[in-house]
Amino acid sequence: MKRILNMIKSRRFLKCTALVLILVLINVAVGFLPFRAKYPDVSGSTTYRLSDATRRYLSTVDEDVEIIYYATGGTAGADRDLYPFLLQFAEASPHIRVTLADAEEAQAADQSIEIRSDRRSRTLHAINLYYFLNTMTGEALSSIEYAAILQLISTTTDESISESLLTLYNSSTLSAYFSGDANLTGAIRYVLAEYTPMVCVYTAGGSGDMNQLLRQQLEQAGYTVQALSNLNTVPADCEALYLYAAADLTETEAETLSSYLAGGGAVLLTTNYQAPDTPNLASVLQVYGLSSPTEESVLYDGNYQMFYAVEGDHPILDRYDGEFLAAYAHSIQTTETDGVTHSVLLRTSSSAYNVTNEEDAEPETGSFSFCVAAESGNTRLVWLAMPLDALANGLSGGVDFDFAEQTIRWMADSGTEALNIPSTSIPSTLLEATNTVLIFWIVTFIVLIPVGLVAIGIIRRYLRSKS
Repeated sequence: MKRILNMIKSRRFLKCTALVLILVLINVAVGFLPFRAKYPDVSGSTTYRLSDATRRYLSTVDEDVEIIYYATGGTAGADRDLYPFLLQFAEASPHIRVTLADAEEAQAADQSIEIRSDRRSRTLHAINLYYFLNTMTGEALSSIEYAAILQLISTTTDESISESLLTLYNSSTLSAYFSGDANLTGAIRYVLAEYTPMVCVYTAGGSGDMNQLLRQQLEQAGYTVQALSNLNTVPADCEALYLYAAADLTETEAETLSSYLAGGGAVLLTTNYQAPDTPNLASVLQVYGLSSPTEESVLYDGNYQMFYAVEGDHPILDRYDGEFLAAYAHSIQTTETDGVTHSVLLRTSSSAYNVTNEEDAEPETGSFSFCVAAESGNTRLVWLAMPLDALANGLSGGVDFDFAEQTIRWMADSGTEALNIPSTSIPSTLLEATNTVLIFWIVTFIVLIPVGLVAIGIIRRYLRSKS
């Protein structure tokens, strides 16, 4: 016992004890540091920075908004890039407060973000703040679509399919982008707006919502997007209906669509050239003097099923700046109808031709309309005779989805304005270190560590000289 007491009283033991206590205190103190102080960003990337457009908008916010980031385990589960990015919103406006909450305690989805005001709230998931762009084809993919492709590659037993997908979707052809700036700013505008126009979405003969990137674009523009499980009725507060007729409507759906249009409704209709025989839909369109070939047909320009469209003259096009890229489109015919005004919005060049699947049929050449607006009183119907395709949108640099947004804006007559906040590229981790990274490590290993060791040596020598 005496030996143990002597050891405890020794100077070496006291020094070791003091060192352990200091380390414990430092560890406790670090726990109280701000998140970014504990996890510094030394990548040199500007991916997670607020754009000038966002800062300009946030400077106009005069009502309180709370952004709640739900992460399992709180700080331990917070993303080291996303959470500091959210904090920038609070730094940019005194009316915005950012809080971090434990997802399990709040019974919320991990990595979800709730934006709320006194009026309403909107919840985003972190996975939807990212998307992928195929540099080979120009196709834009949401994270969910990319995950589905990866699953198909890993599960398919057809080697040819697997090889084709791997050729198109690999690390050398895909670039990742972060759209959190636009999505979160759009959500802030949504929760603060006194009025939020609703766009309803329905797919006939199929399932699923509109393309996720198009949905996000509309939400950023100030719309509420609601997917309909059926077309038995259209909500009374639906400002515009986006209808993709992948197949024919049922008789009930056709009656609902007719009633909605007759009551002054607004519809953006897209169709598929592979499903031309749609008598129920055709009966609705006939009232407005619109029709298309009843056999499968597709428009070509040269040897391609994609071509840049020639614009027409219409208020939609006054606010639309870009060349629409048509992919797998079919033609639309118009017939003069009392009380209906037709406007051709998009047409092919004069060198295009229309090919049908009829045996021995010669291609029809000339200029063909494939997007027409029909107006009758307060009724507005825009028919785009092709699906709104992510591939064509990517190849056009986003112009196709911009056209859809402008069309809905005109139909809904909402007066909303686009934020025009760009997405930012996420640098590959395989790229060479940036200057910021190099400077950080140079300062750390050439300056801080050597200076620290020298300081420790000087202090030890001073203590020995005093003893």
